[in-house]
Amino acid sequence: MAEARTKAKRYKIVYSAKVSSLRDDTLRLLIMDWEGDTDVATATRIGALLGPEKIRECADPVKADLYARAVISDGSQSAESAFFEENARFVLRAYLLAAGLSGSSAETVAEWVAALYDETALRVLQEHAEQVPAGWLGAFEEYVKGAPTDTHETIRYIVRTAVMAAE
Repeated sequence: MAEARTKAKRYKIVYSAKVSSLRDDTLRLLIMDWEGDTDVATATRIGALLGPEKIRECADPVKADLYARAVISDGSQSAESAFFEENARFVLRAYLLAAGLSGSSAETVAEWVAALYDETALRVLQEHAEQVPAGWLGAFEEYVKGAPTDTHETIRYIVRTAVMAAE
């Protein structure tokens, strides 16, 4: 049986970072896109940006936070959009940490993000609570279990856009 293939926009990440602490990171990203034949299963933006090695590195909360900040860059034009982007980065770093701790792939992260109210990533973080920084678990639980509001849906949209394949 022939494999299903599709033309999907892919991303390549080129970055330089000087990291002495998360407060004074200097991270410049250049995301260049290209077209190419790609398996549908691997056509996630997060997988193309980070790749399997960096997803595994996300077992370290510092790396999960750094990569979430790289993937959802601060392009806000207003205080309101900055609020949503920052909260989306908090959510994405929790997903990345859960993936790193569980040995999951970028495609699994995409599945978690796509499934409304999927608590798999939350359970992973709860099982590894001693490795989760203070405040991350409670905030992520509120996001996963919270009632959908306009704020919740906007954050969810930003995270989905960061993770899923580009159209």
